[in-house]
Amino acid sequence: MAIRIANLRLDIDEPEAMLPEHLARILGLRPTTPLTWRILRKALDARNKDSLHFVYNAEVVLPGDERRIVAHARRNVRPPVAVDLYTEEPFILPTPGTRPLAHRPVVVGSGPGGLAAAYFLAEQGYRPLVLERGRPVRQRIHDVRAFDAGGPLDPESN
Repeated sequence: MAIRIANLRLDIDEPEAMLPEHLARILGLRPTTPLTWRILRKALDARNKDSLHFVYNAEVVLPGDERRIVAHARRNVRPPVAVDLYTEEPFILPTPGTRPLAHRPVVVGSGPGGLAAAYFLAEQGYRPLVLERGRPVRQRIHDVRAFDAGGPLDPESN
């Protein structure tokens, strides 16, 4: 079992190398305590443009009684930071259906999610049709740079 620390906010200028020290402090350990840890999630909180933060969820594995450490950390941590025992569920692809599809699956958008969906479908033997709309990439780059420089937004070329 491991410990999950959620909603740990670091200033955007603070180096990620400081994360283990913050994790140790939250868990009531010395900052120099060697930790086995990994980032589960990292998000940029840009709701306040004058105060940008990265928000982390991290997993920490420690020898010893993790339940006691979590109980101690929960007494001393302030919201929104949360400390819980954590066991990651293994990712298992759903089994494909047994009946053939009447039509090819359609994936709309070739962003990261669309490409991942198309990849998993293709890996299972389906032949996904990936649809993307908008201008060619070179034109999109030009249009986005123009928008960043104060030009108009073209919703067909994002």
